[in-house]
Amino acid sequence: MSSSDWQPPIPFDQFDPPPFPTGALPDWLRSWVRAKSVETQTPSDLAAMLSLSVVATATAKKVRVVVDPVWNQPLNAYFVTALPPGNRKSAVYTAATRPLERFLREEARRLTPEIRKASTLKRIAAKRLKSAEGEAAKAEDLEKEELERVAEALAEELERIHVPVVPRLIADDVTPEKLISLLVEQGGRMAVLSEEGGIFGLMAGRYNKEGGPNFEVYLKAWDGGEIRVDRIGRASEHIHEPAVTLGLTVQPVVLEGLTFIPGFRGRGLLARFFYSLPTSWVGRRETNPPSMPESVRATYERKVLALLRLPWNEDRNGRPIHHDLCFTSEARTMLDSFSKELEPRLRPFADLELYADWVTKLAGGVVRIAGLLHMAKHAELERPWAMPLAGETMQAALQIGHYLIPHAKAAFQQMSADPAVEAAKLVLRWIVRHGEPDFTKREAFNDLRLFGRADALDAPLALLVIHKYIRPAVQELRSGPGRKPSPEFEVNPHLATQNSHNAQNPLPPGHSADSADSAGPIPDETDPSMDDARPDADLEEGVI
Repeated sequence: MSSSDWQPPIPFDQFDPPPFPTGALPDWLRSWVRAKSVETQTPSDLAAMLSLSVVATATAKKVRVVVDPVWNQPLNAYFVTALPPGNRKSAVYTAATRPLERFLREEARRLTPEIRKASTLKRIAAKRLKSAEGEAAKAEDLEKEELERVAEALAEELERIHVPVVPRLIADDVTPEKLISLLVEQGGRMAVLSEEGGIFGLMAGRYNKEGGPNFEVYLKAWDGGEIRVDRIGRASEHIHEPAVTLGLTVQPVVLEGLTFIPGFRGRGLLARFFYSLPTSWVGRRETNPPSMPESVRATYERKVLALLRLPWNEDRNGRPIHHDLCFTSEARTMLDSFSKELEPRLRPFADLELYADWVTKLAGGVVRIAGLLHMAKHAELERPWAMPLAGETMQAALQIGHYLIPHAKAAFQQMSADPAVEAAKLVLRWIVRHGEPDFTKREAFNDLRLFGRADALDAPLALLVIHKYIRPAVQELRSGPGRKPSPEFEVNPHLATQNSHNAQNPLPPGHSADSADSAGPIPDETDPSMDDARPDADLEEGVI
């Protein structure tokens, strides 16, 4: 069998995810991401993912993307970027969230007099009501009816007095129970933005007195599901269309083992995240990089503040609700094509089969990204939702969607979310020892004796196909009685070539029988395709 029609195998845990496509971002956001990447000598992925989470924080619940009459998506999303220690995650995080912090300080100053006045009026009204209720309770029949009417009117007056709440918008080390209370207080939207990954421990139930994981709020607040909480000793809490945004920068070790926490994958929590696992620049950084141009920093802050100050829509009773951002027909056609492209990749032995839970949410995720890009692009328009989401914006969102796929693969490997990996390595060792150019599933099952059922081999064999170690052989269909032929697989001839150099080596170079492989090689700095993975040398004032 010739190796000319085979690609070399892809070692386990080496997906070599691409750099973030910064060209897909609106001009002002792209300039900030690239400049911050240069200034901090960090991958552009870090600044890009954090800045998108900031845009989501500013626009979540205020705007909803309407694809068609029966399909819409909110603008909140869950972002997580994993980089080892020493990658200056805190510096990028602080810069990305600075306009959010400024907005919250300004709002607190603006609302303080109003809060003070409303609080005073509410206390006075409460005392008047209490006094009126006391008089009505002691009154004789002739006066009682009139005093009760007075008390009812005072109760209505008390109810009408609204005491504004100082906006929080951001939480960090927050338990799920406290997050629900914050959502009630803040009108149903919050962002959990953090430089660490402690929130995963809280989801896993670190402080849950009832024991076990507690992440229901994150499941419902991802797509606006109603939240109702009734507990003994606490007031009932109800949140209509909650919207939580997550923007996390974590160390890769934080992701390890998440799949083994009960429900994290089975109930779809891990499928709701946008993952980024960029290549670290540590060891290749410039020691005296140029600072971000002041015009770029100022533009970023001005645009984010403009998004934060956008007004709410109102229903007929004056209550705040979302605005609708509609698709153009061109954008819808492009989205449909993307969905059709993904579907066959979910079939057995296709490259995305093992990540179907995440991939099936990707089309909706791309809609959210498109909405965020649209709002960012038109940040300073008075009514940015009035302009339909164009095909150009959809194309940019699709670029980011394609970027996210290999990063999700790498993340799920990091999380050990694929239980077939270790089994696949066992089967691979058997294939090398077997030494034949092809084999059947029955042969592998009979020789290995490690799997209780034959169908337990399906997932590891699928993973070996995805990594191009084997491929299904073409078999003739056979009719009539008797046992059906066992599925047959051809072995990549590159495998035999790699191992012929060392008969004692049971796996190709880069593999270990006891551990996963290390990350892929550091990209070539001279490769022009890495423009979005490393800083540009020539920064112009305000233009990058």
